[in-house]
Amino acid sequence: MMVASQGARILLVDDDSAVRTLLRLILQRDGHHVQAADNGRAALALFAPHAFDLVITDFCMPEMPGDELIARIQQLEPDQPIIMVTSLAEDFETFSRPFLKLDALLPKPFHVADFRDAVAEVLARRPPARLCDLPGDPAPLSAGRAETPPRP
Repeated sequence: MMVASQGARILLVDDDSAVRTLLRLILQRDGHHVQAADNGRAALALFAPHAFDLVITDFCMPEMPGDELIARIQQLEPDQPIIMVTSLAEDFETFSRPFLKLDALLPKPFHVADFRDAVAEVLARRPPARLCDLPGDPAPLSAGRAETPPRP
């Protein structure tokens, strides 16, 4: 599991407010920085290439389902790490999975430990440089923000 000082930027998408709140709390407790949306359309409005280290989305949601959200995100950033959590895992595997790249598929209901393990495994595959660009930074490190040199 990642330590808080290396918290990842995570976009969490689920239309069920109880699930969204619980997953947000788990991720924040693990030291991650979480932005949440209650549907795919709202998530897409928050998404920008290289803005998130991980996207976690539900499959069945109003306005824009998870598979459509994933397809649109992958048009913007083909290598974006994505975890899908869904109670319709079999439907997703049959109809959508062959056309989309996922880093993990977690069927609901799941154990918290399985969720944490999936997040940690996917994040472990990412280059650590992305984990330095935290929300609220005036300019991301990857964009060349100068760090204050130590005083002599």
